[in-house]
Amino acid sequence: MRAVGQVRRLVAILGVFLAAGSSESRAEAPHHPVNFSFFYPLSISSDPMVSTNFRLNLLYGRVGAIRGVDLSGVVARVHGEVRGLQLTGAVSVTGGEVRGLAVTGGFGYVAGDGRGLQASGLISYAHGAWRGVQYASLFNYAEQEIVGAQVSTVYNLANADVRYVQFASIVNAVSGSLRGIQASGGINYVQEQVTGIQAGLFDYARRFHGAQVGLLNWTDTAHGAQIGLVNIAKGSGDFALGLVNVAPNGGADWVTFASSYAAINTGVRTSLRGFYSMLTLGSIDLVAEREDTAFLTWNYGYAFGIARRWQLDTDLGFVHVVPGSGDDPAENDRLHFALQARALGELRLGDRTTIFGGAGMSTVFSEYSTDATTEIEPLVVLGISMY
Repeated sequence: MRAVGQVRRLVAILGVFLAAGSSESRAEAPHHPVNFSFFYPLSISSDPMVSTNFRLNLLYGRVGAIRGVDLSGVVARVHGEVRGLQLTGAVSVTGGEVRGLAVTGGFGYVAGDGRGLQASGLISYAHGAWRGVQYASLFNYAEQEIVGAQVSTVYNLANADVRYVQFASIVNAVSGSLRGIQASGGINYVQEQVTGIQAGLFDYARRFHGAQVGLLNWTDTAHGAQIGLVNIAKGSGDFALGLVNVAPNGGADWVTFASSYAAINTGVRTSLRGFYSMLTLGSIDLVAEREDTAFLTWNYGYAFGIARRWQLDTDLGFVHVVPGSGDDPAENDRLHFALQARALGELRLGDRTTIFGGAGMSTVFSEYSTDATTEIEPLVVLGISMY
């Protein structure tokens, strides 16, 4: 993803700048248990490398290390480590490790490794590895491994591996591998391998062991289940449940058939390891004797091999029925649906052509309502498929 690469370059430049400004060190640094600061160097200790157990900073403060509590109104700068609790109103910049809770109202930056909670009102940036939770309302960035959870209401970006949770309302992106759960209301992207679950509108992983659940699922190699409207495995797939399932080790063919419910139907059938999905459009309601009715049907099932040229197709289906409007109150012109069960014998005539036929039943609901009435109708099917 080109956009992910551009964001990574921007945050890398920002990280170099911040690290350069927060890496000062001295051989010996003084220690003051308590340090009050108005605007550095207006503070109890003007030494920027002083260590302290409690700091109260009104506007801008600089210290070397904090082991205890740090309370800052606007900007807090710590050249070394923070161990304990850090609360900052707008911007916090820490040049060393963080152990504990670092909560910032706007932008929080940690140059070293972290263990605990990093939470920011806008952006959280961790240049080292983070173990615990990283949260931001707008954007989270982690340069090294995340072990725990990365949570944002908009966008998470991890430049290394992630364990165990990555959650965002819009975008999750991992340049390494993910082990655990990646969930978003929009896009999930993992450059290498997912071991666990991806759930979003669009899911991509180069390889995955587990499950992808979304409207569009895409992978090079699938070891597990893809569940969505469209499932694509560029290399090979194991199992897919969706309207359209595409994989090199699967199949695709065009089907046309007549039935005792919808007179004429045509569409596409995709299959993978015996499981198949048939998505068709139809017309002419033979049960209601109406020519102005359209059908959108999805059947999903499994094909059992019987002989070299014969197989038995068994499936369940959902039919969305769109009748034309009319003035006759005896005719049902409301949108309604039907549920189907079918068993179809299929005979291969050649490399590219098969014929199929069989029987089943349709349970027709009069409308999309809890008050709908139902009718059970026998179903007969006869058709042809071409590869």
